[in-house]
Amino acid sequence: MIASMNEKIKVTKHLEQDKIRNLSLLYFMQNNPIIYIKKINSSVVLKGTSDQDWIFISSSQPEELEIILDSFNETDKYFASLESWMLPYFQSRWEMEWSLTANRYYLSDEVDISLRTDIKIRKLRPDEAKYIYGHSEYQTYTSVDYLKMRIEQGLSAGIEGNGELLAWVLTHDDLAIGTLHVLDSARRKGYATDLTLYLVSELRKRGIIPFVQIVPENTASIRLAEKIGFRFDREVSWLAIKNKK
Repeated sequence: MIASMNEKIKVTKHLEQDKIRNLSLLYFMQNNPIIYIKKINSSVVLKGTSDQDWIFISSSQPEELEIILDSFNETDKYFASLESWMLPYFQSRWEMEWSLTANRYYLSDEVDISLRTDIKIRKLRPDEAKYIYGHSEYQTYTSVDYLKMRIEQGLSAGIEGNGELLAWVLTHDDLAIGTLHVLDSARRKGYATDLTLYLVSELRKRGIIPFVQIVPENTASIRLAEKIGFRFDREVSWLAIKNKK
């Protein structure tokens, strides 16, 4: 059962009252098939499909979160962009198959950017997904099929030299900028900055607030984001539950 357009419009208006907090949920909802949307007082729960059937929750009320968690069944396994205060409620009910926590940063409209004109940037090709996956440090949380899908459906950018892809970046299913990588042989040339700014520009052309989600130990990417002008928003987590305790 796919959520109706009226449901999406109603929930979108509610979520946009705190747009920065709900960036992942809003952009995922706009760009992926939605199975269901439920509003429980001030909270929202949404389930939609990209590489998995992902569940997003927007809430600031523990009692409403409890009601949402009570509604899940054995088909509800993958959860995205959960705020840190929610995690103990999940951990008290389920064992985790895996979890990943990141810091979210967003770029406000007031931050000016400028792109270098001497760098040739091109869109990634779907047949490069396997190559990109092979260089990923997050193979537990992604797949070749997911990367191929994102190249086909989202924004992406790459820099090549002598016929070799040297650096790349793309947008995830919630339009977060991610999977940024530069080969060791191509470092210290500013390619990470060039690619990030390119996607920032492309997202802004489409009226989308650029944001990134970076694991805390990736200090180089955090420094890059802060140098460009991205501002820290909150800690968010993705997880897959195994079974009930």
